[in-house]
Amino acid sequence: MPHVLDSAHIQESIMSKSQDGTDGSAKRRERARDPQSKQIDALKAMPDVRLDRIEAMKRAITNGEFDTPERLQTAIRRMIDELHRSE
Repeated sequence: MPHVLDSAHIQESIMSKSQDGTDGSAKRRERARDPQSKQIDALKAMPDVRLDRIEAMKRAITNGEFDTPERLQTAIRRMIDELHRSE
């Protein structure tokens, strides 16, 4: 099916023409990318290590709450799964 231009698309194209005659698509792409760029910058600014999680784990280990039978079973299951995937 051929692409059909409707009046709204044509009007948008006309309105996007800037004073210097360019179509303004670079500006639209820049604006569309801006929220993503901000999110990426925020992620890059985050520390690689979540200190709050490390501190919580340290407390659990110190209090004897970290090594539980459930955690051991989960670790063993994950290790076995990983061994099966690598075969």
